[in-house]
Amino acid sequence: MIEIFPFHYAYLQGGFIFQRFIKYFQKTIFRFKIAEYVVEDYALRRRTKLEERQQPRHLAWHETLEIHELVAFQSIGLMKLKKAFPEVTDPALKNLYNEAIKGLSKNIQDLLKFYPMAPKANREDEEIREDLMPFYAGDLLALFKTGVRNYSIAITETATPALRNVLKQHLNAAIDTHAKVYSFMYSKGLYPSYQFDKLLQNDVNLANKALRKSF
Repeated sequence: MIEIFPFHYAYLQGGFIFQRFIKYFQKTIFRFKIAEYVVEDYALRRRTKLEERQQPRHLAWHETLEIHELVAFQSIGLMKLKKAFPEVTDPALKNLYNEAIKGLSKNIQDLLKFYPMAPKANREDEEIREDLMPFYAGDLLALFKTGVRNYSIAITETATPALRNVLKQHLNAAIDTHAKVYSFMYSKGLYPSYQFDKLLQNDVNLANKALRKSF
């Protein structure tokens, strides 16, 4: 039998006490960490709620106008794709058209969800026009709007003076035609630039018509 001297016994007892102290200390640290996490989580939730309260519950004017441009442009494109779809005979190209139609439809549907958040937008649904004049006029406007942008970029890439002069003439002609198309649309109530509610409602009408069109 191994005899345990008083010194050895005191050493063993001290080690046992030290181990218990370490365990207690670890539990205490763990409790403090849990408490710290709870406090931080509460502070984060409270800060998030305050930010949500302070953030406006509507879109900003500039982003609303950007959405307007995207919805109007893609709605016209969607109707053009659906009109051309029956004429496409190549299977691979037809699949690409089908994919493009689905993609544009989803884009429009996603963006329309933000229209109720538009600032001072009219929430009441208006009767949707069934004639195609808004589509044809909008398509013409988009054509010359894109033309103005493309010619403006092309001019900055020219090195030949004669070519630059021709592009400038084309650009000015595109600007004039765009102005004429816009004036026509404005006179017919198709592009009510100074009536924001009606402008957005026209987007919704055109988008719904494009989404409903069969192909």
